[in-house]
Amino acid sequence: MRLLIGLLGGLMGSVTGGVLTWLTTRWTLRRELAHSYDKELRAERVPAYKRLWQITGALPRYPWPANPTRSDLRALIEKCHSWYFEVGGLFFSQETKDAYFEMMDALDSAAGRQAGDCTEVEDDVVQGLFIVGERLRLHLAAEVGAGLRPQVSSTQLRPAESPQGLVS
Repeated sequence: MRLLIGLLGGLMGSVTGGVLTWLTTRWTLRRELAHSYDKELRAERVPAYKRLWQITGALPRYPWPANPTRSDLRALIEKCHSWYFEVGGLFFSQETKDAYFEMMDALDSAAGRQAGDCTEVEDDVVQGLFIVGERLRLHLAAEVGAGLRPQVSSTQLRPAESPQGLVS
């Protein structure tokens, strides 16, 4: 009887250990896969988003020397459209995609429908375009982690210490 109890105890311990090992391994592999996917996605997003960031520089915070014309905005729409389908629209999160289309809708509304329209856009419209462009840029920066302090500490980020005995 003692032998049977000992064998059952050993068997239950082995089964429990095996299940726990399987669960731990599965959890670790899923975490590593998610980390790997996030790392690869970020590596793809950075150059793509950097290009869109440059394109949206046409929507500056400060007044232009002369306000853009409606045809200038049409050209900007075409640049953004090409970027979206040729470079990086695939990498957008839903929030960033929403900000992108908000900007595109504002550009489309401001540009009008007439080809070659060289009339300047009004100041309040230019200000509105900056706001939607800036909202998109904030999403782009957040998705690639730009503007955050490094997660790994570095001695080079700490202030230099004065040698002992010297007065600064």
